[in-house]
Amino acid sequence: MASRVTRGQHYLGETKKQLREGYGMYKYSNSFFKYEGEWKEGKKHGHGKLLMADGGYYEGEFVNGEIQGHGFRKWAVSGNTYSGQFECGEMTGFGVLTCPDGTVYEGEFQNNMKEGHGILKYADGAVYEGSFHKNKRHGGGSQTYVNGDYFVGDWVYDQRQGGGELRFADGSVYEGQWRNGVFNGEGTLMHASGMTYEGLWINGRPKYEAKGLTVVGSTTFELTQGTSFDIHIEVRQEDGELVQLDVGRELKITAGFRHYTPPEGLQLPDMIEDVDETPKETPYGYEVINYPITIQSYLEDKLAQGDMAGIGPLTTAGTDNSTSASPVPDFNLDDTPQIFVKVDVPPKIEITNKEGMNDLTNDTSVNDATETMATVVLNENGTDVTGQDSISSPGKYANEDGILETSVPPPVNNQRTENGKASFKSVILPGAPQGYRPFQVLDAILDEEARNKLRNQKTGRLAGQLGLGAKLGKNADEIPDSLITAKLDPKTQQVKRERRYGDERFARPGEYVIMIEDVTMPAFLDTRLEPIFLLVKINHQKKIKKMKSPKSSRHKMTPDKE
Repeated sequence: MASRVTRGQHYLGETKKQLREGYGMYKYSNSFFKYEGEWKEGKKHGHGKLLMADGGYYEGEFVNGEIQGHGFRKWAVSGNTYSGQFECGEMTGFGVLTCPDGTVYEGEFQNNMKEGHGILKYADGAVYEGSFHKNKRHGGGSQTYVNGDYFVGDWVYDQRQGGGELRFADGSVYEGQWRNGVFNGEGTLMHASGMTYEGLWINGRPKYEAKGLTVVGSTTFELTQGTSFDIHIEVRQEDGELVQLDVGRELKITAGFRHYTPPEGLQLPDMIEDVDETPKETPYGYEVINYPITIQSYLEDKLAQGDMAGIGPLTTAGTDNSTSASPVPDFNLDDTPQIFVKVDVPPKIEITNKEGMNDLTNDTSVNDATETMATVVLNENGTDVTGQDSISSPGKYANEDGILETSVPPPVNNQRTENGKASFKSVILPGAPQGYRPFQVLDAILDEEARNKLRNQKTGRLAGQLGLGAKLGKNADEIPDSLITAKLDPKTQQVKRERRYGDERFARPGEYVIMIEDVTMPAFLDTRLEPIFLLVKINHQKKIKKMKSPKSSRHKMTPDKE
């Protein structure tokens, strides 16, 4: 019997034997669903479209009244769409599920859930490929993260769990056990910084985790000028135990000298050398400015090249802080032809004689509180006649204008930990670079203090009635500093500077701060250990006095008395 078009209360379309057959449109009694498509024996069969009143719909294959086969489904509320296989109205088989935020899953489904193998592309750009179970990443799989990290290994209900390898975007690699998405169990992290930790992990952190740096032995060194020293560092846990598994942590050593605020009105030139003048905090109650620190072999190389004329043997201090002074040659200033080379230091100078009175003569007795100089005395060959400075000394040279300058020596190489330990061996504090600002400021402060002290003493007023003051008919307070300075002879200036600076090839006597920093880059597990500080107190070298040869004595022979 041929089909015919029937118009009923809910159906408009073809029929056969009073059954919907062929193409027709059916409106369900609940008014939510509406079907338009092919029919067979009164059932939806073939290609059709099922529309929902909320705007959602399915279009695809039907079999005996059920959504079956390949089709396209859109959900009005969520906005999700699915294109793929259906079974009994549910997503089962292979398909593609797309979400409005850009998330896309392409893979296997069962009972409307991701099940089996698939690829999940997240909205942020991350991609997972592997096994799924009940919509979760479960089983073996790999994921590329939006930051460039890549993991391949085991998953349990959306968590990395079991064995796996994570390759970080910065080059770090972890291989080992996982639990709840983080390192747990035995594993090895080869960090991009060069550090390696191989051992037990707990909740993403090493079981034996470094918490601080510690100096082995004393944190205070007392040395003479020109003495090198060793510093031994250990990496410790919170309980103080050595972290033997800490390997490859990068440590840096720097030095600093106390930062003084320049007196009001003091004008200082820019430093010639490339020295960072940013003050740094210390635990000693004051800030410091960077000071050069180098290794002993640098100075020894200069010695071998003949660049350290007159230097005595370099000495070494161990961690027990024991030192020995380098001999300083004796020179006779009066017998040496002199060349005067300008050095950039504060110009104002005052001296006292042995009785503590102002003295405008060439007496070389100097009050320690007023030490300063503006001239270095060199002989005709360019050598400091006291043996303390020379144009060819390490790091020192004369420029085109004949000005003595000091270059910054190479820094100490960074050290890496091995079994939780690292050492800086044979480090030494060399002479200051030309125009080192903290020294200039300190000298100006000392000079000002000395002048104030001297003017407040009765002996200072008495001095105004002597020498130049008597000639001018003025007291000490009225004598300009420039007149006093002008009368200071180079020999006295050299003695004064030597008392303040000692051997200028090395750091001047005083207190220096050594800082050891964790500079591991990038920071290991995003954490750097706090820096540690040491004090180095530099003392003057002890000059070796020439031994006088004993006078020979003759014993007269006298006959025995009878």
